[in-house]
Amino acid sequence: MNTMRKVFYSVVLPRSRERTIIDAIRLFARPATRHPAHVTIGGPYPDYIDPRQLSAAVRGLHALVQGVDEFKNKDKVAVFLRVHSPAMQALKHTPDYPDSPTHLSLYDGESVGFAGRLKELMQSRNPRFEFVAKDVEPMVSGNGEFPLRALYEPDDLKDFMHTPPSSAEVDSADETTRLRWIEELVSHFAAS
Repeated sequence: MNTMRKVFYSVVLPRSRERTIIDAIRLFARPATRHPAHVTIGGPYPDYIDPRQLSAAVRGLHALVQGVDEFKNKDKVAVFLRVHSPAMQALKHTPDYPDSPTHLSLYDGESVGFAGRLKELMQSRNPRFEFVAKDVEPMVSGNGEFPLRALYEPDDLKDFMHTPPSSAEVDSADETTRLRWIEELVSHFAAS
């Protein structure tokens, strides 16, 4: 068993046009990204907790996704979309990140240059959309599978890209190519 495992509890975006685009942006930005588009509201915990009470509290909450920002520390940078939901913010319990706003991460990695270009690209479109929360799901950090990779189907992006890349192309693409793909996807968000 991995002793570095941490369990977080998150609201996964419901299946939608926006979720398809955000999941692809997350995967293209960092092919090792593990999880689909989500808003973390609890954790980290050393092991699983019963999510029923938290799920009941978030079910039906409305959230507005608008605004692009970033976190930086000495080793990593994260680019994210702000999630505006006072009720979700009030439920949030993330003691390792007490001052972080409620957000949906697009990129969490080491490349400051890539993060800066991604942030600028996202700000140029300033995506805006709403969603209604369903349940809370556990997400485990640390070693393990890459569920987002397993969910990736290039055909799902045919409405958003001229030639969606294969999984092998995603794995081998350089940052410039990945940003070009993301730019094509971002063009499908209405600017706000």
